[in-house]
Amino acid sequence: MAERLDLLAALATRLRAATAARQWAAVGRIDGEIAALLESFRTGFPLSSAERQAVDALAAVHGLAREVCADEAARIGRRLAEMCTHRDGWMAYALTDYDLPEPRA
Repeated sequence: MAERLDLLAALATRLRAATAARQWAAVGRIDGEIAALLESFRTGFPLSSAERQAVDALAAVHGLAREVCADEAARIGRRLAEMCTHRDGWMAYALTDYDLPEPRA
C-alpha cells in the first residue's frame, strides 16, 4: 500500500513540475506512466481509502496539466494562423533582391 501511495505522489509531483516547466515531452511520458499504473490497478488489490485519495489528487494535477496543454495548443494554433496570414509578406521580404554594396576585403 505504501509503495502505491509513494508512486502516486511521485507521479503527481513530477507531472506538476513538468507542466510548470512546459516540458511537453516529459508531460507525455508521465501521462503514459499514469495510464500504465492505473491499468495495473484494475488487476491488483482494491485501492485503500488513502490510495483513492491519492488517485483523486493525481487526477486533479492531471486535469490542470490538461488545461495548460490545451492553452498551449491554442496559443500555438493562434501563432500558426498569424504566420499563415503574414506568409506572403514574409516571403516577399525574403525574396527581395537588395542592391547592397559588396563588403570590402
